[in-house]
Amino acid sequence: MLQETHIGNDQQARCYRIYGYNLMTSHHHPKYGLAIYIKDTITDFNVTPPTEEETTFTTTNKIGELHITNVYTAPSTRWPKPALPSTTIPCIYAGDFNCHHTMWGYKTNETDSEDLMDWISAQDLQLI
Repeated sequence: MLQETHIGNDQQARCYRIYGYNLMTSHHHPKYGLAIYIKDTITDFNVTPPTEEETTFTTTNKIGELHITNVYTAPSTRWPKPALPSTTIPCIYAGDFNCHHTMWGYKTNETDSEDLMDWISAQDLQLI
């Protein structure tokens, strides 16, 4: 999973290759952006189009039975309600959340991080 790819369009995206991996899905943005690459030997996967909620970008893909959601939220951005799209378990949410919370080693909590933690609790997920 990559964050802040700074790729503005499909033509630029075709220039970036990682040996042994295929670009599974991406969301292009000249300032932000994200991408998921998958090992070229993995054949059991489904691609879902990325979503955009103002400056929060997500893409969820299924590899075997595992749902993987790549998240990028721009700095100083309010989280939407709900914070993230729900998916089927087993799942992994990973990415650049751009918010601070004491659970992640910061000294104070930001409102956005509290909203995210409320969503995590409501989904019965675990932070690792």
